[in-house]
Amino acid sequence: PPDCDVTHAQTITVGSSAISNINFSMSTGQRIFGQVRSTADAPVSGASVYIEQPNGQQFAVAVTDGAGHYSFSTLAQASYALQASANGYGSQLFDHIACAGPTQTQCNVLSANLLDVASQDLYDINFNLPQLSTVSGRVTGSDWRPLANVFVDVVDQTGNFVASGNTDSNGNYATGPIGMGIYYVFATSYVT
Repeated sequence: PPDCDVTHAQTITVGSSAISNINFSMSTGQRIFGQVRSTADAPVSGASVYIEQPNGQQFAVAVTDGAGHYSFSTLAQASYALQASANGYGSQLFDHIACAGPTQTQCNVLSANLLDVASQDLYDINFNLPQLSTVSGRVTGSDWRPLANVFVDVVDQTGNFVASGNTDSNGNYATGPIGMGIYYVFATSYVT
């Protein structure tokens, strides 16, 4: 069975007759409840909240409802790390720890504050995800005619690559997603 250590279990011997009185007493476990909202305080529906063991092994996932609520139930007493992510948003570890990378989606579970599930349910385990953005515009030549197939790169202030895109036949481009910050945008044409 998953997540069961059978080295401490009692064995049974099955013979030719039926075995009875193999009884179990099961715990109902504890629950974790919370909400995922944007940094602008709007609920984020369809966000994924992952519950992980401290070694980073994913245990379960819950998806938020229309009001951004999620829950986990029947959790055994243990320590857990939680991570929330959603399309168009940066990810976050509990307790409001931003993930790394230009789109804030590189999460290291070792950075999370662990939740100790013991003898009671945990409420208000909330997240506030930063909304990601795009950079868009138009590239033209010196004669103001649109340039197609121009490479547009976005780099951060230290010169690290963040995102890229190409112009269409009208010279328009869009690139992202990127997190909030200050960036440089470069346009490069290899057409001669």
